[in-house]
Amino acid sequence: MQNGMISNESLAASSSYDQSVSPLSSRIRTEIRGGAWCPNGLISPRSRQYLEIDLHDEYLITATESQGRFANSVGVEFVESYSVEYWRNVLSRWVKYKDFNGSRLIPGNVNTYTPRKTTLEAPFVASKVRFFPYAAHPRTACMRVEIYGCRWKQALVAYSAPQGGDMQAMTGGARFEDLSYDGIMRNGNMINGLGQITDSFIGPNDFELPDPLDTRGTRWVGWNKTMLTNDEINITFNFTDPRLFHFMDVHTNNMFTKDVQLFKEAEVYFSLEGERWQEDFISYEPKQDRVSEHARTIHIDLENRTAKHIKMKLKFQHEWILISEVTFKSVPTVINSSAEFLEEYYRSDSPPYSRKKRNSSLRVSVGLACGAVVGVGACIAAIAVLITKRTRRRIPNVLKKPFCPSLRNANARNNRRAPRLALALANCPPIHMLRPAVVDEDYREPYNIWRETLGRRDKQEIHDQNEYNEICEDPEFPRPYMMKRPDPHESFYAATDIIHHTYPDERTLRRERPAPGLFTSIKLPEAEPPNGVAPLLDFPRGRMRPVTFLGEGQHGTLQICETDGIEELNDEDTPIGHRRRLVVVKTLWRGCHSDIKAAFAREATWGAGLKHPQLARVLGLSLLEPPCAALDRGDAVPLPTILKMERRLNYSSLIHICCQIASGMKYLESFELVHRDLAARNVTVSDDLHIKISDYAMFCEEFVGDYHILADGSRIPLRWMAWESLLLGVFSPASDVWSFGVTVWEVLTYCLVKPFEEMNDDQVVANANEWRSGGRNARVPAAPPPRCRRELYDLMHECWRREPMQRPRFHELHRFLDQMTHGYKPPIRR
Repeated sequence: MQNGMISNESLAASSSYDQSVSPLSSRIRTEIRGGAWCPNGLISPRSRQYLEIDLHDEYLITATESQGRFANSVGVEFVESYSVEYWRNVLSRWVKYKDFNGSRLIPGNVNTYTPRKTTLEAPFVASKVRFFPYAAHPRTACMRVEIYGCRWKQALVAYSAPQGGDMQAMTGGARFEDLSYDGIMRNGNMINGLGQITDSFIGPNDFELPDPLDTRGTRWVGWNKTMLTNDEINITFNFTDPRLFHFMDVHTNNMFTKDVQLFKEAEVYFSLEGERWQEDFISYEPKQDRVSEHARTIHIDLENRTAKHIKMKLKFQHEWILISEVTFKSVPTVINSSAEFLEEYYRSDSPPYSRKKRNSSLRVSVGLACGAVVGVGACIAAIAVLITKRTRRRIPNVLKKPFCPSLRNANARNNRRAPRLALALANCPPIHMLRPAVVDEDYREPYNIWRETLGRRDKQEIHDQNEYNEICEDPEFPRPYMMKRPDPHESFYAATDIIHHTYPDERTLRRERPAPGLFTSIKLPEAEPPNGVAPLLDFPRGRMRPVTFLGEGQHGTLQICETDGIEELNDEDTPIGHRRRLVVVKTLWRGCHSDIKAAFAREATWGAGLKHPQLARVLGLSLLEPPCAALDRGDAVPLPTILKMERRLNYSSLIHICCQIASGMKYLESFELVHRDLAARNVTVSDDLHIKISDYAMFCEEFVGDYHILADGSRIPLRWMAWESLLLGVFSPASDVWSFGVTVWEVLTYCLVKPFEEMNDDQVVANANEWRSGGRNARVPAAPPPRCRRELYDLMHECWRREPMQRPRFHELHRFLDQMTHGYKPPIRR
């Protein structure tokens, strides 16, 4: 509320005393208009006056804060307590918040100026929040509010489970009900809600310790096997969309002296519909511990399985099972919803009685067996090497020829096991190492730069497909071209090498960070613009109305404004008769130093001089206090937003978007200009799929999660950067080509997944060090997207070559993509 991330349009109320104390005045620690929101009439125990905040997305709310009406010492109104209700779409109703003691009232204020923050004992997930002022006796009340939390990234919409039990007779008061569950309670079951096991709080080792908050419950949810008819707990988790699941973590208690122990076995089932379940489930048996009573997190590998619903069955080892938190690591994925795909999804080769179990004892046995096999294999290999060396001495050099093993039969399509749409790279060598290419004579290579990659496929793999039509079936994922994936049994993320890999010297990153200007990521040369200094309109400031706040940087703010009849800001693309238009406005803070103003004016002049259909252009500049510049495309939508909303865009439309991006970058490359932050977030799209490349996403709050923030507040697009830019501070058109390959991958995955999704920032830096040293374990930014054609993934790999000089130029990339989209006509979106 205070920082403006919640827009005025997101605030509403049941009533207001007058316009000066409307919901727009309800932002905490601000003195706007009347100084606070004041409902019409008196507040009493039965009143239902409320202030509503629409978050437009789901957030985990962890704390609230209230403040009275100070109004420059004129106000005297405040609330002594208030209640909160929240809304989530899956619930389709308002839920009253209550703490573990069952109280719905939250402490308020004691005066008009001191704010009071309350950490919620039971955090909740909501997209809308309402504040209800409360008074024991009728009185006038006004309030300013704030909410604290974070975006809900679990994509978990609800879980269902048996209701928790009561151990009161044994412990003198401990209850293991899910006290914050907001779903339906019916016949001893919790249905379609969220609660304690997803609230991000974990329970203590000893559940009998007195709660410092003096509540009647604990952080644990527990079940006794006598409560259940079949001695097992079934917990079903529902997600927003089909996802690729890497693993799940279950935090569980192990106080075996109190009849509580780790579960004996967990069975995890997968479904796309929530009714049928794959027979091929995952079974995990944790190692039982009768020594330590510490609570622990059980990690279960979900093997990159695809599902929208997950069912977990827990079997008892002792009398009680206690759980305090369940989390999932997953990413969105795109699936085929046809009946044939669903039948294949639910089919399994393995009969029910032969399903594999994974437990610690099995791992030990397998480890010993593998060790023995490796030892014997090493001896055999040593003997073979000695024999080979002796034999080679007797063979003339002319007879030595490279051995070229044949490919395995492509039987993946006939595999009847339930499909798993994995994003990880296949464990196979580069294709050109396997066998010579056999190319159909009728096939014409588009351009020589792809001769190596496009030639590396069999005659039978070349499909008779029209490049400009939508794909009707899902082709097999192409194998990676450059890098070889480490052995699947080797834990890349746990490698000890990562421990001593650190970030590059931050002084270097500050000196060469991707935002050398005040409001641009583009590295501008010292010379004048290529087309000379462009004249810029000194537009009238008073005829611009702020519409949307986008974000702020070190030197100013970024927002979308509506122009009121400023014809001079209209360009040739503006329809005749449209007096109003939306523009992006960059504004410096008031009182900036003259050097900063001069640099700002220089950036605007350069931006106005770059004229290309695929580049967002500066339209006007005003040097009155505070200085600001207006850019076009304020009415366009960021590319990630469009792709996530409209996943039905066909393959040709996606390639058309990539081709336009390459065209704009070709123009920048012709002047040796380096963008330094090329990504889907820096691309805007209009209704006819016409795109323009921008340079201000780094300053938008919407995309702050895409950047790594340095100690001085600078943001770097860590996951999009070429290794030489990240480690050496070297930026060039070739490093933009690397980012372009990542951007193409983003487009083909509808921006649902980030590059290096399975790595944290430290591991991304460690991987960049692998690239720098030329290590075999260096990983490319992403695996093949679903339905990605072979030649397009080869194009990405060309962009991700280690040596910058070996990467293609943008004019080559544009020429290749332009031929792929020849004759394509973009659809008109309404």
